[in-house]
Amino acid sequence: MQNNSNTGYSDFNGSGVRMNGTSFASPLVAGVVGLLYSEHNTQNTNHTYPNNLSPEDVEHFLQSFATDVDPPEYDEETGFGRVNAEASLRRLSMPEYYVKHLGDSPVSSTETLLPIPNQSIYISNNLMWAYNTNGIPPATYPADRYEVNQTFTYNLSPTESVLDHWARNSSTEGVKWDGSVVNGATWMNYNLNLNQNMVTVTAKTFCWKVELDNNQFQWIPAPPSELKTAVSLYIKDSQFSSIDENDIVNELSIYPNPSNNHITINYVLSKSIISKFEIVDVLGNVVISKPVASKNKGNKSITIDIHVLAKGVYVCNFISGNEITSKRIIKQ
Repeated sequence: MQNNSNTGYSDFNGSGVRMNGTSFASPLVAGVVGLLYSEHNTQNTNHTYPNNLSPEDVEHFLQSFATDVDPPEYDEETGFGRVNAEASLRRLSMPEYYVKHLGDSPVSSTETLLPIPNQSIYISNNLMWAYNTNGIPPATYPADRYEVNQTFTYNLSPTESVLDHWARNSSTEGVKWDGSVVNGATWMNYNLNLNQNMVTVTAKTFCWKVELDNNQFQWIPAPPSELKTAVSLYIKDSQFSSIDENDIVNELSIYPNPSNNHITINYVLSKSIISKFEIVDVLGNVVISKPVASKNKGNKSITIDIHVLAKGVYVCNFISGNEITSKRIIKQ
């Protein structure tokens, strides 16, 4: 890839042949995936990360910190943009940033037998999810549906904030129910709440007890006691935030904090830039977005009205390209 032209194409050995498309992009992305794994996973015996990265973690960071190309935002032609290895690594560097996995030790787990219409389901012939249907031939069977709910908690330090979160289907054992059809697709749903420094995640998934011939039974994908749900938390610890002369924004401060009406954000721009402030709730939803543009670098200040927000904890992000600087705020 020609970084100097930033086109996303390569002139193969100076032949004038321009290479593009998925055949060219796939090995580049695979290389960055390998770089992230080698930095963060257990092959690196010196690492201090709380857990390995999952496929969903890597996918999330490659998409979130890609360099956008025209047309802006996600689109079918350019996707999330051009993969950016440096930005992905930087936003996963301990101790300022880390990913915490929830899913191994729920503080509670309950199972409930749920009624279904006509007490029968159709097992579809979906080869992608065949391993979850345990070899049961496609047909209609009598079955019982079980819902499993699990709760996980995690204590943040006073300087830590949850910037984002997502489900990890690669660590989930459970299936979805679409009407009367079961295709074996791995599925879970969850809600996240933040109270002071305590993160609580409540998750649910399903399984089926299918009645076969001769009073034999088979579970899809497994019995309730073996079901698993899994969530990743993306966490930033502000006590380790560094001031880098190459950063776009430095010395970001917010006051008053806590606040019930307005917040004032003071910051120092290292160069002229078009950017924005976003305020994000604990579910990852952008509740306020404020574009900012400056023709001059230096000390800046902006006031944002937050009186419409519900009481609680939020994250204020300064976003410019791949650069994100975050601070936690409290609405009283």
